[in-house]
Amino acid sequence: MRSTARLALSCLAVALASLGLTACGAELEAAPADSGPTAAPASKAPADTQGSDPSQEPQETVSAGKEDVSVPGVTVGTDGVEAPGATVGTKGIKVPGLELNIEGLQLGASGLEINVPSTAATRDCDNTPMTIAKDNAVLYLRGNCSSVTFLGSGSTIYLDSAEEVAVRGLNNRIVSKQLQTIAISNAGNQVVSGSNVKDLSVFGQKSAIYVDGGIQEVKIQGTENSVYASGSIGEVKETGDNNSIDSAG
Repeated sequence: MRSTARLALSCLAVALASLGLTACGAELEAAPADSGPTAAPASKAPADTQGSDPSQEPQETVSAGKEDVSVPGVTVGTDGVEAPGATVGTKGIKVPGLELNIEGLQLGASGLEINVPSTAATRDCDNTPMTIAKDNAVLYLRGNCSSVTFLGSGSTIYLDSAEEVAVRGLNNRIVSKQLQTIAISNAGNQVVSGSNVKDLSVFGQKSAIYVDGGIQEVKIQGTENSVYASGSIGEVKETGDNNSIDSAG
């Protein structure tokens, strides 16, 4: 997602939240879907656009209808948010080379937001290390964790933040507002960080990592893994096969 699309998405989210439908200085047109044509003011004749200066042509506008809000190239509708190269919807995230299906992700005013399901059990971190060994768990780790080690498989874990995360189990889904260091050593894991990541290491296979921000360093020794950052990616060390590493930065 390019920077212009990200600005448009953030603006749309603010607009929807405030119900003002304001659109970054663009003209807003709102009308019922069944409304008829609107007569031009009597004092103005229809403009002759034939041969007109392109700089004077009408600009593309933001429009609001009954079911969605749209700007050129960006749509917010009942199925989620779509822009060139990325989709954030009720069923997860899709970007080039990567698709995540994790409950509770949505677009907010400042990027990704995490809505923890009511079925999740809550544990408090309080700047302490945490180890999760249970399989098929749905957990919310509240507060900042100094480190979290995931030994179980098939779990969905929501975190406020963690300085270091080690994923050693299989097929886990891990979502956090902020992760500084991510290390994945097994297969089929999905990890989302809502802000910049300092270090990402992947030694397993078929895992998917999405960062809503930049990644300072990426190291991949596994195969068929997918990494996507909405910001820039710094140093990349890849010794595996068939991995996808992409960014919008």
